[in-house]
Amino acid sequence: MAQQATKGLVIGAGVAGLAAAIALRRMGIEPVVFERVDELRKVSVGGGLHIWPNAIKALRQIDLADRVEGIGAVVEHSHFRTSRGDLIADLPVGASSRKVGAVTVGVSRGELHALLAEVLGSDAVRLSSECVGFTQDSSGVVARFSDGREERGDFLVGADGLRSVVRSQLLGDDEPRYSGYTSWLALVELAGEEAPADVLTVMFGRGARFIFYHVGGGRFGWIANKNTPPGGKDPDGPTAAVLEIYGDWAEPVATLVKRTDPARIVRMDLSDRPPTKHWGEGRVTLLGDAAHPMTPNIAQGACQGIEDAVVLMKSLTAEPDVVTALRSYEERRKGRTATLTKRSRMVGAIGQWESPVLCAIRDRVLLKGFQKAATKNDEKLFAFEV
Repeated sequence: MAQQATKGLVIGAGVAGLAAAIALRRMGIEPVVFERVDELRKVSVGGGLHIWPNAIKALRQIDLADRVEGIGAVVEHSHFRTSRGDLIADLPVGASSRKVGAVTVGVSRGELHALLAEVLGSDAVRLSSECVGFTQDSSGVVARFSDGREERGDFLVGADGLRSVVRSQLLGDDEPRYSGYTSWLALVELAGEEAPADVLTVMFGRGARFIFYHVGGGRFGWIANKNTPPGGKDPDGPTAAVLEIYGDWAEPVATLVKRTDPARIVRMDLSDRPPTKHWGEGRVTLLGDAAHPMTPNIAQGACQGIEDAVVLMKSLTAEPDVVTALRSYEERRKGRTATLTKRSRMVGAIGQWESPVLCAIRDRVLLKGFQKAATKNDEKLFAFEV
């Protein structure tokens, strides 16, 4: 194990930050997680997400795979459909998953976050702790907070998301790049006969997409993506805004939206950052969205954060000192996450097409032909070993 590493500071208590803290504790390093909000439930907003086989295999290495599988719903197929409901392509997600020895599950983001927080324990988390920067020397690093507090550790992990303070100090980044579309997302109760329980459905329209999937317990997560300038509002409420765009799409789209409590619909502008070759310096590194924020078009954001956590653990175990371990972790992660960031943005761009001609080509040619190639790519993505 990295010599004399006994305490790690983690900035950010999202899925990636909590997974990293759990991994550190597993190898005998005391994690201290700092989160700017005053309640953990405020960290994880939105609907559902997918834990693909690559992340399930990573979770096995910190003894969490079975528990995560237990709170979700197994995915067997991914269907691409038109806004009218016509089937374009059927990707055999379950078969591809089993080829690499794992499953794919849809989960509630809130339940996954709560599970990770429970496993880590509240003793390791410091709430109402807004990090404003850090300093470091040859023997350690000090995190500074807005209320004047300071905390010293052997190394620091910035897992503080898209607008990471740690990343900003390291890289001096500009604003994130806007994807060109906004998402509305939520969870809703829905009877099994109204939507398939083991299918992830992606419906394509002109400059719009609608995605829905089971997350366990009769609940479905849905996401509505629409080309729009950033910073928009819903003056008549989110339900009316979504139904204005998707109200005439094939069922169960309107049913999902109408049955959702408007207070639980979250609107967000989607952004990412171009991949960077520089993640850290000295005893400081980045992890999850702070390191490689990606759009959700291939549903790998949380999964890559989980992979990061396990690779960080392994690097700290294998290398003789902290600085070498952090650079080793970064080298193992940069190429893979850069590829997936670019792929996700490309998939999103195809979903943004508005031209009737281009959309017809996409639906009748591109996505149909994509089925075989996507299955092959999925199996390669899923087969990754941390």
